[in-house]
Amino acid sequence: MTVKLYDAIRYGLPMLVTKGSYMAQFSEEYGLGLSVDFADTKLPDKVIGWYRQLKLDELRDNCSKAMVRIQHDNKVFVDSVIKFVDGEKR
Repeated sequence: MTVKLYDAIRYGLPMLVTKGSYMAQFSEEYGLGLSVDFADTKLPDKVIGWYRQLKLDELRDNCSKAMVRIQHDNKVFVDSVIKFVDGEKR
């Protein structure tokens, strides 16, 4: 994932992400933004419609849930690296 997605989650900001990407999958799973096809000729209307119905309290709750997962995944990664490095020392 990109830093801009992490920043958006940290600051509770909605994201526009490319449909079909991993960021879109994660964003859709947690309700963090809108997945779009940038070649869609109706994209401006879709974005405006989505933005008008956006519920910021709900978005912030979703960001908090996503942050819990990110922190868990980071801990698993760090633990795996430490285990690997400790195994190399023996």
